[in-house]
Amino acid sequence: MNNKYLAGGKNNHEHPPNPESIQVKQIREKIKQRVITELTPIGKIYDEEMTKTVMNSAAVAIFPVVHEMYQSAAKNRRKMVPPIPQSCLFDIPNEYKLTIEGKRFLLIDEARVRRERLLVFTSDAQMDLLFNSEVIYMDGTFKKSPSQFVQIYTINIVHFDICKKIMALPLMPRDKILDGLDEIREAANLLPGLPMVRLLKYFDDNWMSNIDLWNVYDFDSRTNNVCEGYHNRINSRIYRHHPHIWDLINFMKAEEKRVQNIQLQWSSGASKPKNKRTTALQGRINTLYNRYNDYLITASDLLNGLSLVVAKKKL
Repeated sequence: MNNKYLAGGKNNHEHPPNPESIQVKQIREKIKQRVITELTPIGKIYDEEMTKTVMNSAAVAIFPVVHEMYQSAAKNRRKMVPPIPQSCLFDIPNEYKLTIEGKRFLLIDEARVRRERLLVFTSDAQMDLLFNSEVIYMDGTFKKSPSQFVQIYTINIVHFDICKKIMALPLMPRDKILDGLDEIREAANLLPGLPMVRLLKYFDDNWMSNIDLWNVYDFDSRTNNVCEGYHNRINSRIYRHHPHIWDLINFMKAEEKRVQNIQLQWSSGASKPKNKRTTALQGRINTLYNRYNDYLITASDLLNGLSLVVAKKKL
């Protein structure tokens, strides 16, 4: 103006934060983090976060719809995994050979026949459980195997009779509980690596101070079937048929971690709803009580029998 340059002022300009934009940004970040850390379908993550988050109408109006977020979300997820292999001949990155805690997880990787490959995943802790189990269940599933492989074959064990005996302690006569716990401790001390130390300490610290609170001997007790088909578990956590290999390995790594924690979960007393077999199982408990009271079996026999009943697997 008038051949003079007017420079902009140096006054600071402060704008109040837009609460709607902040809220949208926070929710988008939650969705992003879930997408890159979970196997849950992106659309399901979007729906869950939108349902549980309270937003005002202005925030909802500017929030992107699912198809607007999908491509970037899928791209972020793909960045977290190696390229999807087109055949069974591919290199497995080190992170997929290790457990979540960084220990060896891939046990066997071999091709006995051309263009056929066998992968065996298990941790040392799981191998210890396997070799110390008297009962083993084996089965295969086809739907959840990656397209490069024919089948997932699982080996499930019924381990820690010790855990089942702990579950049975509330059904024991009050004056035999300490003897039963001593028997459990003796058996636990024979296990390689002493894996039951934490569970027994937890039981001592939280339950042995008030036995009368949880002892239900000679009550009209009820039992639940606490086992479920492991392949149903796979189906409920892997949402599509023939997932890619990296999703499957991540799932198995999470399951390996779950095995380490499940001993403590078993001792928490959680149970499934009553099923049709409850009456029959209660009858077996009563039969064991009658045999014990008639001196036909010892207290140790009673504990063993009750442990088989309360932790009986659904047929």
